[in-house]
Amino acid sequence: SFNFPHHASFHMSWLGFFVSFVSTFAAAPMAAIIREDLELTKPDLGNAGLAAVTGTIIARVVMGSVCDLVGPRYGLSIVLL
Repeated sequence: SFNFPHHASFHMSWLGFFVSFVSTFAAAPMAAIIREDLELTKPDLGNAGLAAVTGTIIARVVMGSVCDLVGPRYGLSIVLL
């Protein structure tokens, strides 16, 4: 139920956590299948991991700035939209 602001905040927070968790941990168990399907070499997988970590750092810096500017509730709402 999204009738009250605290309900909406609660649901958006667990949804944000779930999306973050899945996007962080979903690819690791499937690395062998992904490597075969995309014909990646070991260095390619290393570069993909490096790109993922770099993207995470950049996203955290940007999201930190957004949270400082508009607050965490509106920041997460912007990301989820």
